[in-house]
Amino acid sequence: MPTETPQIFHGDGWASENPADFLKSFNCAMRQQSITVSNDKLDAFGDYLGTSSQAEVWFKALSSTDKASWPLFVAVFEVHWPPVKIVEKTKAEYEKELLDHVLQSTEVGKKTTLYDRECWSHVAWAAKTLQLATSTGIAQSMSMIWQVRSTLPDIVKDLKPLQ
Repeated sequence: MPTETPQIFHGDGWASENPADFLKSFNCAMRQQSITVSNDKLDAFGDYLGTSSQAEVWFKALSSTDKASWPLFVAVFEVHWPPVKIVEKTKAEYEKELLDHVLQSTEVGKKTTLYDRECWSHVAWAAKTLQLATSTGIAQSMSMIWQVRSTLPDIVKDLKPLQ
């Protein structure tokens, strides 16, 4: 397994920087290096902060109480950089996305990339469609099947008649 190398953390809201992901990446790197003792992790943490960055200034200003243990430090970190709660799509939004996800007849028979692997466009379309149906909660039902099927190119519909 390749060693995880966390990006340097600045803590100033860079678009490419997610504090929660940085913390996960840092923890993964520490496990890979067999660093599990709180003090050792805290000593290493400062090395992953940008020089003179907001994160480094914050880290150096922490009291010894805030650094008494790794779990306590993580709690203090998450107070300063709270994990962002993502906006979850509603069932209606997934349904709309499912209905908008159309396999164009011009794409049938072409190759595309899915999960860094080359595959046929209809295979990639089906994988995305199943993901959306699962997210909508209808993957195991006949709900909306006629609506999705009606948008398929005729050549694909002919392969599997509706029963």
